[in-house]
Amino acid sequence: MRASAFGVLAACVLLSACSSTLGGTAQPQPAPPVQSSANRVAAGEPCALLSPEQASGLGLVAEGEFVPGERARLMPPSCQWAQSDPASELDSLTAGLETTFSLATYMDGAEPLETLEYGGRTWGHYPDPLTGGSVCMLAIELSETSFIVLTASDFSDPERACDVAKAAAPQVTANLSGT
Repeated sequence: MRASAFGVLAACVLLSACSSTLGGTAQPQPAPPVQSSANRVAAGEPCALLSPEQASGLGLVAEGEFVPGERARLMPPSCQWAQSDPASELDSLTAGLETTFSLATYMDGAEPLETLEYGGRTWGHYPDPLTGGSVCMLAIELSETSFIVLTASDFSDPERACDVAKAAAPQVTANLSGT
């Protein structure tokens, strides 16, 4: 009898603890902060280099496809935007964003063929050692161990190989504020 009385008393204590009320009104949780393109770029997200609106304005699909980097092969993480019109004569655009090794290492010490100014920042147009001009590489150094490289190509007309990259560079530069 003593054990059952103790059991009833323990159950009452537990139930009373569960029945207490808290004052106040339930509030929804705040939405997580939206990261700006500049913050996402600073975090190393190559698909943040162009907004969907910017990509569409360049004739590319709105959302790029992320491609993981291969550090052992000195390939930065990148994002690839295909042309929105499959019949377009222009090529896709690939934007690499590296944060662990230098532009000089990536370019194997090559100097730019020319420099270009976009939004007050200097980009280099680097030679492509494999195709002799059908592939265009525009790059900008962000720090000693970070850079962006825009790659486009035109194998039917090497004179147009840089068209997409040169059109994208000012857009990418605009998204770099704060980096």
